[in-house]
Amino acid sequence: MSLQEMSGLCCLEKSRLNSGKVRLPTYPPSKKMDLAQALEFVNAAMFAQLARGLRDVETAWDKGEQLTAAERGEVAVAIASAKVLSTRVALNVTSKIFEVMGARSAATKYRFERYWRNVRTHTLHDPVAYKVYEVGNWILNEQIPIFTLHLSGHQLKFG
Repeated sequence: MSLQEMSGLCCLEKSRLNSGKVRLPTYPPSKKMDLAQALEFVNAAMFAQLARGLRDVETAWDKGEQLTAAERGEVAVAIASAKVLSTRVALNVTSKIFEVMGARSAATKYRFERYWRNVRTHTLHDPVAYKVYEVGNWILNEQIPIFTLHLSGHQLKFG
């Protein structure tokens, strides 16, 4: 479900004045602000970071065998940064669903819990904590991240 679809659900409520027979649109300012901030957060931050990561990957791919270890490290940091940001945005937005929709968002008929659950599950396969560490280590110590795979709680290092 898109944010636009969610906004339609959260802003159309049954009127208590007419026994629920007519659905009247209501747009409280707080809900408008929540939705606008979620869209702004997604559009500005995530897409800019993802675009940078994709450009870096494409440049690295074009270099092929000429890619240096330092350049590979910079690409790894760009990808890790994009993963950290996209994870935080996704968790923020999926949590915001419950804040904007209120108690009824937990109703099983809407199935909103699946968005948060899916995002959270994906963050556990390649833990974001490792990516945060890699980015921080690059920024503070200029250390190139070691190529690793995180599979089912095991960390495999290469190089």
